[in-house]
Amino acid sequence: MTAHPIDRITVHPPVIIQNLAVFPLFLSTTDGPAYITSSVAIEHHGMVVKEVSDGGSVPNLMVENPSELCVLLLDGEELRGAKQNRIINTTLLLAPRSRTMIPVSCTESGRWSYSSPTFSSAKTVMPVKARRRKTRSVSHSLQMNLSYQSDQGEVWEQVDELHHKIGSHSPTRAMADAFERVRQDLESAIEKIPLQENQAGLIALIDNKPAGMDLLSRPEAYAELHPQILQSYAMEALANKRSALYFNREPGKGEPVNEPDTLAAKAFLERCAAIEGQSFDSVGLGTDWRFIRDPIVGSGLEVEDCWIHMAYFVDEQEGSSGERLRRGLARMSRRSRFRRE
Repeated sequence: MTAHPIDRITVHPPVIIQNLAVFPLFLSTTDGPAYITSSVAIEHHGMVVKEVSDGGSVPNLMVENPSELCVLLLDGEELRGAKQNRIINTTLLLAPRSRTMIPVSCTESGRWSYSSPTFSSAKTVMPVKARRRKTRSVSHSLQMNLSYQSDQGEVWEQVDELHHKIGSHSPTRAMADAFERVRQDLESAIEKIPLQENQAGLIALIDNKPAGMDLLSRPEAYAELHPQILQSYAMEALANKRSALYFNREPGKGEPVNEPDTLAAKAFLERCAAIEGQSFDSVGLGTDWRFIRDPIVGSGLEVEDCWIHMAYFVDEQEGSSGERLRRGLARMSRRSRFRRE
């Protein structure tokens, strides 16, 4: 495994908006293969994402990259259209002139009919809590049967919870409708937390607790994805805030609140770097790595001795047996209602 890039990462002071603190990350050196993002590939280089067949398959899509360039598909990135919206289960780097079946999860449980022949880039990454749960379930699937399959029932549960928290409604139970409901608030967050020159990632604290981090190998690729990645954390912070107000309380009320500082972000980064990884063959180029040490779960894509993408997420409350049991029962109920062949 290539050494963790922690020694090459510089953490800058945070930009704070209400209950969200964002620390920009910078790399002292950049290397590895060049690539473009999926939205650029779809819009300008002829990449096509479609169902695997006319009948479709919920956990898989087909991607055809006719260009001479490698294409990055980001973990949690949403694709809209075809028979139902999906999110990508793990970060992938697709080879030039390639045709690849990719692992995905459904984020629109109430539709199974064509809205378009192919998918477009939603330019949205699912909220960080749902990404964390999906990363954990995909990691478990890899350990058990070498499959990049998620717990689909849990993904649907997270989409429903998001709608409940922010007070949105969707006739097809689509995650996309929740994002549209608060589009103005998310765009305001992007304006207040702008991309910095040569930025390659971020660490985010929500309600003064570490929520996660994303780091890309190339600042020019991160620049394309900055709004999407930032919205993943901003959406979670907004959902927490709205949920707290709904229940007539303030987040963290009664607890001492400290101003987030760079030392807290660096401490989180060091915790992540200390976790030993487990490797698996990627569906695309390179090696997929998994990092799990409660309460942190992470993943990384390594290609040509370079970390293309690393993401870590944390939840201090996620490990309780009672909470795991509650979620398990809820997923069993959802699978009985929504299971498709």
